[in-house]
Amino acid sequence: MTTSSRTLGDLFDAFEREAFRLETLDDYSKSGSVDAYQAFLAGDPQPDVHNAGWVEELRSHTA
Repeated sequence: MTTSSRTLGDLFDAFEREAFRLETLDDYSKSGSVDAYQAFLAGDPQPDVHNAGWVEELRSHTA
């Protein structure tokens, strides 16, 4: 199976030893939440729920 035939979520769920995410966009101002990006640039804290889904995903793999 090639990586192109699987989603990132599928690959992350199937890893056995370690996983990392490398982001290499030249400009993040138009990807995802522009408000969150602007808050990041301003040094403002993100709301507690901002990464809740990601944290829960990690927790499920380390429990």
